[in-house]
Amino acid sequence: MAINLSDLENQPLTRGRNFLLVIAINAYLHLSPLRNAVLDAKRLMAVLTEKYTFDMENVYALYDSDATRDTIYKALDELSSRIDADDNLLMVYIGHGNTDPSGDRGYWVPVDAEIEKRSTLIPLDEITRFMETSKAKHIAIIADAAFQESLLIEPRRRSREPGSKQRSDPTIDYQQKRRPKTKK
Repeated sequence: MAINLSDLENQPLTRGRNFLLVIAINAYLHLSPLRNAVLDAKRLMAVLTEKYTFDMENVYALYDSDATRDTIYKALDELSSRIDADDNLLMVYIGHGNTDPSGDRGYWVPVDAEIEKRSTLIPLDEITRFMETSKAKHIAIIADAAFQESLLIEPRRRSREPGSKQRSDPTIDYQQKRRPKTKK
């Protein structure tokens, strides 16, 4: 089947909207503060909104006291209701990260979180689920926090055998997860 270029001339170029969600936290209520999270996020947001096509009505910024667990989920809900199939989403998180004691589950840490209470954290598998169910054409995440390999790694139990591969090397699990299965 050949494509007739003259047919394409009359077709409008569809270009979706670009959405931006920026979450950055310096002043945690129950954890040690960070120094440059908000400044770094504001600088990145300035570059993105000045040099690229992010309309301010599609930009969500949650800094410090605004970045509670509740407001982060509300922003995700609003994005879900506004984003269409031709749209793009860039999410930026700069703040503390955490994993559960087994190392199998990672979390973003909202400003009001208490590390010992997992119900106050945002599990990374919920961020992954948001991405999987979003109507957006493209989604990208920039995360500057410890333990962000949890977004990429399929959870697994650690082996207790001496010499087993440790969770601290995310490339091992990431490559194993992405390796195509061979038929026997």
